[in-house]
Amino acid sequence: MDGSDENRNSTLELNSGFLELDSMASMQRVGDSQVAAFAAGGSTLLDLDGLSEKTARKAAAEARSELATGHHESERYRVLHEIARGGMGAVLEVHDSDLDRKVAMKVLLRDTRKSGSGSGSDGGGQGRVSTGPVERFIAEAQLTGSLEHPNIVPVHELGLDSQGRVYFTMKRVRGRSLRGVLDKLRQGHAPTLAEFTPAHLLNVLLKVCDAIEFAHSKGIVHRDLKPENIMVGEFGEVLVMDWGLAKQVDSQATDAEGYKLDVSLGASDDDSTRTREGTVSGTPAYMSPEQARGEISHVDQRTDVFCLGAMLYETLCLVPPFLAPTMTAALEAAREHRLLPPRQKLEEVLADKDLARAFSEAGRERARRHAPELVAIAIKAMAEKRERRYPTVRDFKRDLENYQGALPVSARRDHFVARMLKWGKRNPTRAAVWTLVTVVLLLGLGVAAAVQAQFAMEQATSQQRELDLERGKAAEADRALKAEQLAREQADRSARLEKEKAEQERREAAKLAARRAALGPYSKAADLRARSATISNYAMRATSWQQAAEHYAEAIRLDPAFAQAHLELGAVLADLGHDDEALDHLAEADRLTAAETGRGHVEALMSFAMYDLQRKVLSDTLANSLEEVFRRFVPVRDAAEPGSMYAKIAQLFVDLGESHQKLDAFAFLRELDQFADELRKLESQSEGTPLWEIYALLAMFDYSGGTRARASLKTIARRNRNYLEKARELKPNLPVLAWLDSRYAEASDNKMTRIDPWNEFCQRFPYDPRGYFARAKLVQGEKSEAAIADLRQAITLYPSYGEAHRLLLGICVREGNLTQAAEHVRSMRQARGMDPLMVNLMEVELTSSIGDYSRLENLVEAMIKEGQGQGTKALGTAGRILLQSHEYDEMVRLSQRVLALPARPPLAQLLKARALTMKGDFVAAQPLFVELEAAPAALPEEWRGQLASWADHARRYPELMQLTGVPDARDRLDIARILAVSGANPQRWLHLFRIDATLIARIGRNLLPADHMLQAQGQLRLMEGQSGIAAAASRSRAVQCLMDAFEDGYMNRVRIKSDPLLSQLAGEPRLAKFFETR
Repeated sequence: MDGSDENRNSTLELNSGFLELDSMASMQRVGDSQVAAFAAGGSTLLDLDGLSEKTARKAAAEARSELATGHHESERYRVLHEIARGGMGAVLEVHDSDLDRKVAMKVLLRDTRKSGSGSGSDGGGQGRVSTGPVERFIAEAQLTGSLEHPNIVPVHELGLDSQGRVYFTMKRVRGRSLRGVLDKLRQGHAPTLAEFTPAHLLNVLLKVCDAIEFAHSKGIVHRDLKPENIMVGEFGEVLVMDWGLAKQVDSQATDAEGYKLDVSLGASDDDSTRTREGTVSGTPAYMSPEQARGEISHVDQRTDVFCLGAMLYETLCLVPPFLAPTMTAALEAAREHRLLPPRQKLEEVLADKDLARAFSEAGRERARRHAPELVAIAIKAMAEKRERRYPTVRDFKRDLENYQGALPVSARRDHFVARMLKWGKRNPTRAAVWTLVTVVLLLGLGVAAAVQAQFAMEQATSQQRELDLERGKAAEADRALKAEQLAREQADRSARLEKEKAEQERREAAKLAARRAALGPYSKAADLRARSATISNYAMRATSWQQAAEHYAEAIRLDPAFAQAHLELGAVLADLGHDDEALDHLAEADRLTAAETGRGHVEALMSFAMYDLQRKVLSDTLANSLEEVFRRFVPVRDAAEPGSMYAKIAQLFVDLGESHQKLDAFAFLRELDQFADELRKLESQSEGTPLWEIYALLAMFDYSGGTRARASLKTIARRNRNYLEKARELKPNLPVLAWLDSRYAEASDNKMTRIDPWNEFCQRFPYDPRGYFARAKLVQGEKSEAAIADLRQAITLYPSYGEAHRLLLGICVREGNLTQAAEHVRSMRQARGMDPLMVNLMEVELTSSIGDYSRLENLVEAMIKEGQGQGTKALGTAGRILLQSHEYDEMVRLSQRVLALPARPPLAQLLKARALTMKGDFVAAQPLFVELEAAPAALPEEWRGQLASWADHARRYPELMQLTGVPDARDRLDIARILAVSGANPQRWLHLFRIDATLIARIGRNLLPADHMLQAQGQLRLMEGQSGIAAAASRSRAVQCLMDAFEDGYMNRVRIKSDPLLSQLAGEPRLAKFFETR
């Protein structure tokens, strides 16, 4: 745009990313391109002018960006907000300070006077001034201003702002577009169904006909008639809007004044009153064949008649006539005039399960009811040959009025009965008289016979008549009672409906007010986030993110249902390293979107799945959470557009999850190779902006060609670092990239250590707590003080960082500093802003881990009594740790105590059944699983998948226990644990704990710290039957196993000191430090 930044007195901050499409695209979430089936025929203005669809979309995106930073304010007009947006212009609500009123101002989306291609210029020569769009814009203002009619929006002023940009102001029409009305009808909105009956919609269309007939009298055709351009005011007024594509087809209009475009900025070879032959202008879903074919010379009044017929068509079946998957397909359908009858078109749409979701039952019922006369009128108006259509709008309108007046219409010939019924509707008095005369004549013919028969029967039936009279009185009384009851029920129903209507309107008004209030802080947050992308220093960028997060939070406080704000806040929090809060907001964005559209938010779901995967990788829990990771991608696949990159990635994960359930561990590793191959294919086939997700996943899982040979590992590391670099170019602040660098450090050619990537990460991204957490986790065994310092820094940056708190408590307990651990829990309770539930759950984890079971049981019971939700979370936390610590007896005791409470949470039964399974008591466990499987919905959602897996184990493990061979790797560890706790010979189960190194390298260790404790017990039991060197070797292995348990995070010293075998190791010099307490 012309003019320097210094001359800009005010800035209109608009968020082009949050504009709701009021078209049929609202049937599905904006952004999913399958919705193009409706967007193509809906509100989007398509003026191709020879551009490809892809180029047109790119130009629209650039225009939105320019409007967001443009200036449209002057001393007289103050911008309030954006109302709507079209192909070239935007409509703003502004305050006219001179007349103290609110008006609508239309402005161009971009300064089209710059060099480039405008629709009005010839496009030849470099640097040539293109004024075509400006001419068209001025022409629209002059044209609309010349059409003074009650059903055409009046123009107040055409002018230029201080920087020479053109605008014009119009009457501010308060109401809703006909598109909004049709969308509400399709959705079955009860107040709209009641207000906009078929007769009301017909009256609206008749007023549109009045406006278009008047325009035609001026020699003007609209060329873009569609529901979006029809406004229905709050008081019943109907206005035709947006004359931007209007064309003068008859310069010698019937009006004496005539009409001539007056464009003073033109330097164009083409007059703005003319459009080049071959140019396509209009909206494909409502476009006449001559428009779609670019036959501009054939465009005349009958072109508008076609569009009026198309709108009548949609008011009947609530579907545009040329609905298609894309704009190009819709244009092709219009060119070839592939027109179906309304009912057939409706059934075609309803057969598509995605599109059918846009219709409620009430909407479907309304769309299936249409008068055959109106269908015939619409089909005639939309005839492919122009000469077969109505010659003028007046002829079209006359048929509509004839239908209203129960007169024959020219588009359909009625049969005799239909004509008589219409005559009766037009002449109710005459019809009644003729009917009465006919009845009297018929009665007269039979009166003699009737009298004679009646006289003969009178005496014989007198007693019967008296009896019938009594029965009649009783029946009448009964009917009166039922009628009174029915009237009362109807009155109650009407009152209830009125109340519901008022409540619905109140909720909608409150929702709209909340959204308007939230848009202010939301726009500030979006602006800060956009500007932060230009800052190279990530520490400074994080400052903008933190400010943006505060504004997003304020927007959500004002409007908790603001799904887009939740999505963007989740993304900002993920960049800041606040994973728990980020995942909460991403989940809420998906929930809100699914509740509104019936379909999940694919971007929120994909972000949740990837960030949750990253969190599990950083906390070293991926190997034990694979099934959960795979399940996260199921809703991504369901929400994504089929064939999209997200859909393909999600399907790969879903398939991998199914393989993980069915195959043994090493067959699963082969599936991982296939997974990596498919990812590489996706990476090579991807178009547009690359996805960091693909490169990060390849770096994580691509082990193709890898063996245990160091040279091969170096090759893998070198290739995967290429993936890392590509992912880092797209999103450098992902901690999983540093984790992968650390993973490949040993195979590095530059002698990198595993700690080096984390040192670099913490230096470059000092605001991210995950870097300090990961570094602490890496050095905790050797440098506990440094690890604690890093964890304190992580907690300072993110006070509710659960993983950091857990690791800090774990290090304190492992070092024997129980006082420091207790002090940390106390400080968490006193800290401002800490979630009390989180602190309680931390204490549950701590007491479960160190073996303080008396306090654990009291804590869980108190939390269950305080609230079912937090009590279930406490029970689940305790159950997870007790099962991983192999404390099955305590798990059974805790479950029984909880099941004795009035609440009886079903989760307690699930945990008890699992503990019984791991004790080898399959007979007692199986009935508990059967009962739970009969009502799985009673369990918390995150535990339902565990129910299916554990119930399957309880059924299969008894047979596996009898095998003499080695069980499959998926079951091997569980069988070893069951044998260990049930007292089986150690020689039978100790070797089952040996995990293949390839499996560890690919998916991480799934050996639990308590497994080392069981192996220590096994070695000591073997030692009882040994002597000399063999006994010493077994004891040494037991000491090493116990050291591994402590170093991997085992904390239950109480268990070791109370165990007859393990307690004898407490005095070992190598273990002494683990038993010192402070």
